[in-house]
Amino acid sequence: MTIGALALLAAVSMPVHVTPAVPTVGDPIAIEFPRVPEGSVRLAESDAYELVEAAGNRAVIRSFRPGPLEVRGELVGDGRRFVFRSLEIEIRSVLDEDDTMEPAPLRPPRELPPNRAAWLALAVAVLGAALAWWMLFRAPATAPPAPLLEAGPAIPAGEELLRAIDRARSLERAEAMLLLGAAARRFLSRVEPAWSLDLSSRELRRALADAGVPAAEQETIETILMEADLEKFSPWGAPEIDRDALLAKARLLAELDRREDA
Repeated sequence: MTIGALALLAAVSMPVHVTPAVPTVGDPIAIEFPRVPEGSVRLAESDAYELVEAAGNRAVIRSFRPGPLEVRGELVGDGRRFVFRSLEIEIRSVLDEDDTMEPAPLRPPRELPPNRAAWLALAVAVLGAALAWWMLFRAPATAPPAPLLEAGPAIPAGEELLRAIDRARSLERAEAMLLLGAAARRFLSRVEPAWSLDLSSRELRRALADAGVPAAEQETIETILMEADLEKFSPWGAPEIDRDALLAKARLLAELDRREDA
């Protein structure tokens, strides 16, 4: 599809790719714009959708409202600013058109004949559970699995973050992103109590913006939180990114720990 845009007061048309073409309520919707040198997509905030990712010429949103969805924003890059005032996406409902939202009538269950095999299986299961508990208490204690963030003597928040980043380089991609997300949250909570671990990702991003954290560092933190959240909650995991580049940017966040002392 194409949408109208404004660039330096001149009207132009811009091809836009939306995937999937007909999304369903709750689906991640990828919106990809033409590549612009050093381009950055910025979507307007809206209660009608949730911004999952915005990096380069690509944004990912998710909506839980069926029907037409209007997306607005801008694409900035190469010394120009393209404003798209209306991009309409039709969100398909998971309900049938004639669904009355009334629950189906309940029917009394049919009485089942006695099943000796079921009682025997239940008895075996109970005996197995009892045996498992007996073995658990008789077996020697084993060490618990190592946590993502290892406890140890108190060290500066910045140094703790750098150690976690170095450890993430040796882990598998998903585990590395989970470790990096946990480490970034712990680091920020130690630097500023208002950025506590109790905040959601959206609340934390807003608190960082209100505190005047530089845009480059906000973008790095937002990418870390997004990757960790998608690995933790999305059935599709997080999109492929340049992990080494992200870890290199994450190391610069340690400067936030020293900014108050400067």
